[in-house]
Amino acid sequence: MTNRSAIPRPTPPGRHSRRRNRFPILPFLSFSLLLFFAHFFSTPQLCAQSLRPAAVEPPYTIESYITLINRIVDTNGAALRIAGSATGSERLANDGVCYVRALRVRPSRSVDAFLSAVRSDLFQSGFLTVERCVYDAPAGRRIDVTTFIGGAPVHILRVYERIAARVAFVIDDVGYSEQALPDAIGVACPVTFAVLPHLAFSQKTAETLDRHGFEIMLHLPMESSRRSVRPEKGTITSRMSDGEISERLDDNLAAVPYVKGVNNHMGSLATKDERVMEAVLRDLKRRGFFYVDSVTVGKSAAWSAAERVGLQIKGRDVFLDNKHKPAYIRSQLGQLKAVALERKEAIGIGHFFSVTLQAIEEMRPAFEDADIKIVFVSELFKRAGESNRMEKDEHTAMANDQ
Repeated sequence: MTNRSAIPRPTPPGRHSRRRNRFPILPFLSFSLLLFFAHFFSTPQLCAQSLRPAAVEPPYTIESYITLINRIVDTNGAALRIAGSATGSERLANDGVCYVRALRVRPSRSVDAFLSAVRSDLFQSGFLTVERCVYDAPAGRRIDVTTFIGGAPVHILRVYERIAARVAFVIDDVGYSEQALPDAIGVACPVTFAVLPHLAFSQKTAETLDRHGFEIMLHLPMESSRRSVRPEKGTITSRMSDGEISERLDDNLAAVPYVKGVNNHMGSLATKDERVMEAVLRDLKRRGFFYVDSVTVGKSAAWSAAERVGLQIKGRDVFLDNKHKPAYIRSQLGQLKAVALERKEAIGIGHFFSVTLQAIEEMRPAFEDADIKIVFVSELFKRAGESNRMEKDEHTAMANDQ
């Protein structure tokens, strides 16, 4: 007779696996990984030898990496207007040392392009970089580009862009023709183009300028006090109701793509009308657009209407091309530069003429040498400015009736 106690009993499914897993494998692996990374990231020299960018020749040292990084910075910085430079080092929290290269540059469109190119070339060479804007204030900004090897920072490119003032160029009357378009595209700084609605070249020119990185405004036709002036299609008049003004704005905005804001075309009658300006500005505020008063009349109602509506607006400081002569336009640009340095910002308005656009490009280095940053009009609205009342008092004296 078989002894039933001697027959091996089948082990219930999973019992062996549960017994084998009693060893704390997950805590063990976690602790091992923690020790590995702590050792790896605490030794910059080990990091340099472990993660070798392909562009670096032996010996694989921190110094060889810094030499390559500086070469990349120098290559891309050729177009920068550098006012000063310095080198040094910075002690890190883990008692490591990071190389620091500081550059003070003149404000220009090239600064952002330079930083982008440096980061791209470092990435292509196998480096990890992090860009951080430390501060962006009215007087300037500081940007740090930190390069890492194996998780440890080894190089900081520190760029200081000092800004004495900001200037915005607005070019009116875009849409009549494309004749000045090549000169517009050739301007190597931010320009805001104010496009009239419903003209033969309005939409096409706006699309081309936007594609080349420029800013677009609606150049809103408004009623002039001069009866001899033929009103443009889409003109807002003082006889319109608030509802009609809103509908006219709808129609005009639909005719011009990529609009960021509005300024007035003509308007020496309509811009004096408190009700009309309040209706216009209330509608623009609802849509999220900014407004620039072209100051075509001394007693513009835009400023008081803006206070009631609660919309910050700005106004033109200098007309650039009342005379279509290069010497005159350069003189007006010089006046704009002086106004900007005195008030910390200024807006110059010209027209879609080749002579005006060429003069702006010719005078651009003079603005940059004076640490004046040329910006889109929209950037002037991003920072806290003076009260509308103060700006109104300053602009009224320079009005030209149109």
